[in-house]
Amino acid sequence: MKFLLLIFFILSSCALYTDKSYKNSPVLTANYFTEKKLIIDAKNSVESFIASWRQENGIKEDILSSRQIRTEAYEIERIFNGLPLDLKRFLELKVEKFIIVDKLGVSQFVHQLKNKKFLVFIDSRINSLGINDWYKHREYSALNKTKSDITMEPYLGHGNLKTDTIQFVLAQTIALIISTDERFFPQNFETIESFQKDSFISESWIINNGIISSKWQKYLSEIKFISFYGQSSRTINFDKVYEFYQLLERTNFVNLYASSSPLRDFVESIAGYIHYKYFKKPFHIEFYEKEILLDSFSSCIVNERCIGKRQKIEKMLKSSLFPLVTN
Repeated sequence: MKFLLLIFFILSSCALYTDKSYKNSPVLTANYFTEKKLIIDAKNSVESFIASWRQENGIKEDILSSRQIRTEAYEIERIFNGLPLDLKRFLELKVEKFIIVDKLGVSQFVHQLKNKKFLVFIDSRINSLGINDWYKHREYSALNKTKSDITMEPYLGHGNLKTDTIQFVLAQTIALIISTDERFFPQNFETIESFQKDSFISESWIINNGIISSKWQKYLSEIKFISFYGQSSRTINFDKVYEFYQLLERTNFVNLYASSSPLRDFVESIAGYIHYKYFKKPFHIEFYEKEILLDSFSSCIVNERCIGKRQKIEKMLKSSLFPLVTN
């Protein structure tokens, strides 16, 4: 259940703001939904839905101005409209609306409607960072930020651009939506049938006595004690992050975040593939100690140790994306 709950986190994009444009506008603000009394599954307003979700997750209100959020919506729309055709078409068909919200506490949050489409809630604050800062923020959120001589410098774009951040989060959105398809991702981890030999999950995960664990647990035993976006006690110091990435080189995980659960592994791997293959962007992380370069790492999605995952991703995307473009 813990892993299945993670299905509700992810992003996407577009903009709006008049009654006439509502039907043609993928991105709205929560305030707009409230004003027009729009509802989720004929029960809850979007505003009350978000408020309840915040309360359940212990997230305090800290709202940006409506003007700032509106600016974010227009920016996301611009990026959305520039997506490759097959990616854009997939999102247009699968997503009911994208909603810009402040202070979700996570990058994004997805809610599936009864019509099988998705409402995608986007955190306007977290996703306002450039791609390198965005990635660093996520890694830092899982560890104790005590003073350290170790620094991490990610390079996921040719510049530290917000456009690259939104593209990456849109790639995550696509992956999360695909994860709701039982052909590609198990919807029930309680049965061994969920881990068929030819499944993506079987590349890195095993089930033993009803407990899901990584095949690489002997290398990554400490990682199970961390969580991201400030949801852990952060008892592990940031110095450990360099050691963790060295250990990841012995596995087929694309990054630290992916190693923490089957769903995150699924989403990060697909998003990383789209980032590299469709957007032609790098994935490179350097570690320094007192400004001296210690080592650098690239995503395994383009290396031999992840060839099995890459082949399965290509098969899933061919099945999920390409038929939509030709229909």
